[in-house]
Amino acid sequence: MCLLAVAACGEKTRAPDSATRAAAPAIAIAECYQSATSVMGRTKPLDGHTAVAPGWLRFDLSASDSGTIQLIDADRAKFDARWRRTTGDSIEVRGFDDFMQIELRALVSDGALRGSGLVTSDADVQRDAAGRLEPLRREWALSARATSCAGVPTPSV
Repeated sequence: MCLLAVAACGEKTRAPDSATRAAAPAIAIAECYQSATSVMGRTKPLDGHTAVAPGWLRFDLSASDSGTIQLIDADRAKFDARWRRTTGDSIEVRGFDDFMQIELRALVSDGALRGSGLVTSDADVQRDAAGRLEPLRREWALSARATSCAGVPTPSV
C-alpha cells in the first residue's frame, strides 16, 4: 500500500515538449552542395540547354539557423528560397513565386544533405494516371554532397 501512495504522489513522467527539450547541437552547413539531379525537381531544361542536372544549393550562412538560398540547375535556371534549421541536424527550404512552390526537407550529416523535395504549381499542369490534366505536383529524393561554390553555374538573368 505504501508503494502505491508514493507512486500516486510522485511527479508524472511526460515527454518533453519543444520548449523544455534540450536543443541538439547544430551540425555545420556547408555553403554549397551539389546533387546529381535537379534540385528543383525539374525534368526539362531551359531552351538551348540539354540537361537540368546536376543541381546546386547555395546557402547564405550569415546566420546560423536561417537565411536565403539559391537553387541552381546545370541549365542555369535559378530559384530563390529561404532555409531554416528545424532541429540540430535538419533543415527546411521553402520558396515560391507567382507560378510554383518548392519545399525541401533534409538531414545534414557527414558533408551531405539527404531528404526529399516537393514542387507544386497551379500554373503548370501534368497528366494523371487516367490522362486528365491536374496541377503540377512532383516529389523526389534529394541527395547532395558539400562542394566548392566555384563550380556553381552563373544563374540566368
